[in-house]
This record gives sequence, structure tokens and C-alpha cells, in this order.
Amino acid sequence: MSRAGRKREYAPLMVWLLLIVVLVAALLAQWPRLQQATTDTQVKLLTQTLWESAVSLRQKWELENKPERSFLKGIEYTFTQKGWPVISHNGQINCHETWLLLSSRIKSVKYTHLSSKNEMRSKYYNSCYYQIDDGKGVAIFYENETIFISNFLTLLQE
Repeated sequence: MSRAGRKREYAPLMVWLLLIVVLVAALLAQWPRLQQATTDTQVKLLTQTLWESAVSLRQKWELENKPERSFLKGIEYTFTQKGWPVISHNGQINCHETWLLLSSRIKSVKYTHLSSKNEMRSKYYNSCYYQIDDGKGVAIFYENETIFISNFLTLLQE
């Protein structure tokens, strides 16, 4: 086979190789943005899951004729005056057990840091802050006997 024939034979292979290199380079360039979007979506879905669990437990409270306490996943919890689930020990919200109670029953997301603070939002309950990733987290707090769950985009500070 002549030299020109070999060049023509390798030309499509070289084009495919160049295309793969360009695609890998583009993926690597966009990776931080894709990872950021994935984490943002994870925190939003987590917030929604926590909220839906709290709503479900409140509905259960209504349907069971407003009991003082209940059990789920081996966790005992009580209710606020408005029927929202609350786990407190010695006058403080147990943030870890609250996370276990409200997080997904299928695959729970792990938090990297937990912070509990007494704030002016409620004179009865402290607030729980869960850091999920650098700069991203979820807050669970009570105001006027109602649970609030929100995501935030700041670093937790002790």
C-alpha cells in the first residue's frame, strides 16, 4: 500500500480522535458548572422532601385526632400547637433526630455539618442548620408554632 493510501486510511480515525479530544476538553471545561448545578438541584429537592415529610406528618396528626405524640422510624416526636412535628429534649430541638424523621425514607442525603441556634424567631424552639456542601445548606426552624424549611447559600459559622 502506498504512503498516500495509508494517510487516507488514517484520516477518518484522526478526525474521530480529534473529535473525542475536543468533546473531553469541553466536558472538563464545563465540569465545575455541571457539578454546581447538580448540587443546587440536590439541595432544592432535599428541601422539598423535608417539607413534604413535615406536611405528611401534620396531615397524619389531623387524621389521628390530634394526638400529643407519635412514633415513626423508631423516633418519638410531639407536635406544636398547630400540629407540626417537633422533637425536643430538655427544651431544645434535637436537630439530628429531626433530620432523620423528615429526610427521605429511601435514600437520605447526609449533611456535613450541623449547627443549632437559639434565635428570635421562636421563644420555644431553636433553629437547626444543616450544611450539605460548601456554601449550601438547609435550615429548619419554627415560627408561630409553624415549621419552616428553607435552603441557603452561605457558609455556616459557629
